[in-house]
Amino acid sequence: MRLTTILCLLGLMVLSPSSSAILFPTMTSMKIESCRNNWWGSCNITVMYSGTSEMREIGIPTTRPDDFGGTGLFYNAFGPAGVYCQSGMKRGEFKGCSFSIGDPRYSPRPIKCKLIDGTSWRLKDDTCDIGPTWGPGVGAGPGHQCVIFGIQLIGYSLLTPWGVVDADTAANSGNQWCLKPTAPDVICSVYLPPLIDHGQLVAGSSDKKYIDGAVDCGISPVVEIVGSTSLNLGSGVQSKLTTTLLSNTSVRVESDLTVAKSAPPGEYFASVVVVVSPN
Repeated sequence: MRLTTILCLLGLMVLSPSSSAILFPTMTSMKIESCRNNWWGSCNITVMYSGTSEMREIGIPTTRPDDFGGTGLFYNAFGPAGVYCQSGMKRGEFKGCSFSIGDPRYSPRPIKCKLIDGTSWRLKDDTCDIGPTWGPGVGAGPGHQCVIFGIQLIGYSLLTPWGVVDADTAANSGNQWCLKPTAPDVICSVYLPPLIDHGQLVAGSSDKKYIDGAVDCGISPVVEIVGSTSLNLGSGVQSKLTTTLLSNTSVRVESDLTVAKSAPPGEYFASVVVVVSPN
């Protein structure tokens, strides 16, 4: 299983809040509860999953639900999309990958997860959640399965607030797009302070802050940020995130925050998921 830590970013700009960042459902944990082997691979049949999601500040989206559907043709197809592949046993070798929304073998059941309309990623209900378990899945081995909230497009692509991703890319890119569970016998964990606080800043300034944490994932861990490492916290407020392994048991996460001269005053928040997995 993999344990995750939610990292919150804060840039405090005095006076009244004016950020247009939104709350959006984000997978905060996912694991393979059980699975079976067959003649062509391990842990690739009768795969049972569990996971959790939370509504999190994600900054300002770079897309709209109607970008590929005229007046929002596809926005009712929004939900937690499960990634699954037909073959492959490790990163870079997964093939025949697809997204699935609504198939209980590969995607969790959505609970109150409807978009307001086709022009915004804002949800009708800020308690959007998922059912805790799903499966049994079959296909490729561990390392490709994950869940991304978005709108399934024609073909094998998914529209998200950060852009369009195809299923093969999501499956073979580690945790770049989504949180990947490991096999049940693999145990990794990362422990980080919950907040990087940039304090009070003025327009036209920049600031760097970091937090250090502990990692437990064998002799060659990989620490990644799920999703984009560049966050748009609000108009004119951007952060670039980096992770650095200080040793095989310690990690540093740094935020390089830039505030444009045009940035309006207010409080700015965004959050990301930091995960660790074996190399």
